[in-house]
Amino acid sequence: MMLLVAIVMFLCALSSNAQTPPSAWAFGVQRGVAIVWLPPSNDTLPASYTVLRRSAGRGNYERIAETRRGTREEFRQLCQQIGAGSFRDTLLLWYDAHEHRQTPDSVRRVIARELRGMILAKSSTVLPVARWFGTYLLDSTARAGERYDYAIEAGGKRIAAVEGVLAGSAVLPPKPTGLRAMPTDSGAHLVWDVRGTQKAGIWGFHIWRRDPGSTQLRRITAAPVATIFLDESLPIAYLFADSNLRNDSLYAYAVSAVDLLGREGERSDTVTVLPFDSRPLQAPYGLVARAEGDSVIIRWHPPFEDRRAIGYHVYRWHTGDTTTRQRLTLEILRDTIWVDHPRELEGDVSYAVTAVDRYGRESELSLPHSVPVPDVIPPALPLLLEGVGEVGQARLRWSKSPSRDVWGYEVGRSLFPPDSTITLVSLDIITDTTFIETLPIASGRTTYWYRVRVVDRHGNRSRWSAPVRVVLPDIVPPQRPQLEEVLPGDGVMTLRWSQPLAEDDVAGFLVLRRDGESTTDVLLTPLGLPADARQYTDTNVRTGIFYSYSVVAFDSAGNRSKPSRRISAQCYDTRTPPVPEIDTLIVTADGVTLTWHYVGYVAEGTVAIIERSTTGETFVPISPLLPASTRRYTDGSAEITEAYYYRIVLRSPSGIYGKPSVARASAASRRQPLRR
Repeated sequence: MMLLVAIVMFLCALSSNAQTPPSAWAFGVQRGVAIVWLPPSNDTLPASYTVLRRSAGRGNYERIAETRRGTREEFRQLCQQIGAGSFRDTLLLWYDAHEHRQTPDSVRRVIARELRGMILAKSSTVLPVARWFGTYLLDSTARAGERYDYAIEAGGKRIAAVEGVLAGSAVLPPKPTGLRAMPTDSGAHLVWDVRGTQKAGIWGFHIWRRDPGSTQLRRITAAPVATIFLDESLPIAYLFADSNLRNDSLYAYAVSAVDLLGREGERSDTVTVLPFDSRPLQAPYGLVARAEGDSVIIRWHPPFEDRRAIGYHVYRWHTGDTTTRQRLTLEILRDTIWVDHPRELEGDVSYAVTAVDRYGRESELSLPHSVPVPDVIPPALPLLLEGVGEVGQARLRWSKSPSRDVWGYEVGRSLFPPDSTITLVSLDIITDTTFIETLPIASGRTTYWYRVRVVDRHGNRSRWSAPVRVVLPDIVPPQRPQLEEVLPGDGVMTLRWSQPLAEDDVAGFLVLRRDGESTTDVLLTPLGLPADARQYTDTNVRTGIFYSYSVVAFDSAGNRSKPSRRISAQCYDTRTPPVPEIDTLIVTADGVTLTWHYVGYVAEGTVAIIERSTTGETFVPISPLLPASTRRYTDGSAEITEAYYYRIVLRSPSGIYGKPSVARASAASRRQPLRR
């Protein structure tokens, strides 16, 4: 499993765009030069490599050796040797897939990248894995003391190069520099300079520690801390975290580099560290500063669930200017209360406290609390106060108080003359010199009295100013009238109503009417009725039509009430309809056609009835009820050979029949008989 993690780390390092890691390394050894390189990252695994060499910086490269990749059986044994464990089967599957002819090249390149990570996965397995891949060569023909350049080719392409390698000299990894140890809670974080170590072929570093009471450093890492995968261009917080240390005990650390050949170099200089509970100390909370008399009393609560605090420091500064912050406590304060006497200061001051632990470390400042410098002299009143009433609100404005330490203003209101009770209507301190109060319109009240007083930054309040009278426009309508009844009469309608509440401000009434099916109100009294009117008679009505009435009250400001309930009724008419006069009586092929007219008033809704007789004595109706506006009718039921008498009678909307017209006789019909 560790092998898999290392391979993933290596691949992630290769995928970084910030730095291109080296792909070949050469080391001087007693027998010559040892060379380790990586297969190409964007191709399949080569079966063999060609190693070229020349004297450093001069001449042409010459072929000195060829290396080949191992067999599948050797790969299986290698997996067992390097401790691949349960991951071994996966590696074998990858290998078989890479070697299978039907595997696409794109898949083989992906597998090759995965297998490539095995070379640098563990410091102890670099050489055996590289030998199987064919990416390791010991050049024993190199002359000691000479420097050489090496190039690696695969498939005719150069894939890596190393220059200026000193042969025959076993140079161990250099001594690490820049080691720093940072204390943590029961532990330590170590960081050192790793720049250039990848190019130098440093795989990682061993950690050495000297415990309290010991005189010797001992190695505490079973395997080196891997740095071969790091992107050296990025900042590093720490490279190794040690834990389970005793707080307040002194430890010493050193590190040593391990190269790809497994050789360990000289240890770095030692550094010491004293672990301690390094969590930030919690700040006190709930700080409250309150001015009392000429003093300011500050109280707070200890840090919540942090028992490391052994005391506190108190700080003060001019509010808004943190550069004036100063510590008031010369020694650690053991209590959670402090009394300050800032007599020499003006304006507002802010206070905050810090918690202090036994190491002398302070927490961050608590949340500050600002308070005016203590003062007991009330501020001066404004010289001017005026108010204006508008619809539903009162607008006030006043001049500024001449006092220097004014915090703001408060506004009071009275409902009656100046000696009445004052109600505070400004819920917050007003920092401006204007105030608008929204007042309930439905109350009907229009007159109010207002006052202003000044509040300074120490909480001192002046007396109330002289009152100013504010009158609001009257926009409250009167109560709606109660329409009691609508009495129909002979050509008239009479309304009676009452006013539910006796209001002094009712100036009169308006009568509204709707005719028939209309939904539009017609104002019958454009000039209004007097305030004491309780009855109205409508004479402009006609029988047969339903009229709907309502009444509206209005006050002296022109505000109208809601309409009263509506009552519908229709009048009646006792007048007898006029006698019709027949103009013509003509016999045609369609029957007998009559025309007529009226002389006199015909009420709307009156109907005409055509009557017929064969003897001139007994008449029977032969027509439906015809509107009075009809002036022509054809009797299509007359027999061909008969002569008839006709007359017309009117019926009013009230059911009153008028006198019939004078009967007129007709000749026999001239229609042709119907064919049977």
